Amino acid sequence: MALSDTRTSDSIDIDAPVAVVWSVYSDVERWPEWTASVTSVELSPNGPLAVGSRARIKQPRLPKVEWTVTALDAGREWVWANESPGASTVAAHSLRALDDGRTHVELWIARAISLGKFAPGARLVTSLKTASEPNRSASRSEIQPEYASVSRRR
Repeated sequence: MALSDTRTSDSIDIDAPVAVVWSVYSDVERWPEWTASVTSVELSPNGPLAVGSRARIKQPRLPKVEWTVTALDAGREWVWANESPGASTVAAHSLRALDDGRTHVELWIARAISLGKFAPGARLVTSLKTASEPNRSASRSEIQPEYASVSRRR
């Protein structure tokens, strides 16, 4: 018994150019400064995101999870994955310039949970909409001012 895969996504348009949004959004070690949904991030190796980079992310009330960057188009998108006992998760963070100078940011995430010995070979795909909601509200209330302050510093 297997269910078809599903993917949950969320997006926001930010009043800043792609380069500014990318510089803030891809600096994952600084996420705890502007979103309450992330407590800490440790990036290895240090430096900008690259294919093979690993980010250990701690979120409130959740264990630390390690994400590995599997694809990256610098300035535009990165994809990373997490494998843990019984679960596989893939997420992508994408940016697209809008005609008016703003940036469209989209996050999509898919998680498959293996039911293991309870149903050998079966996979259950879960929606992470509720998990992405804290990021969504943080985006609107906290990211926008951070982009503005980054823009002013340049």
